[in-house]
Amino acid sequence: MSVKEVHAWNFRFGPDPANRADVTSGDLMDTIVKYWGRNTIRPSKSE
Repeated sequence: MSVKEVHAWNFRFGPDPANRADVTSGDLMDTIVKYWGRNTIRPSKSE
């Protein structure tokens, strides 16, 4: 897989596959952050 393909799948860059800067919000980003926030077990708390 090329770097270009990897960047196209990076949700932090927003919906534009040509973007290479982090976006602060967007539908996909908001959904992922919302559901990540529901996780109760984190690596730092698993010991």
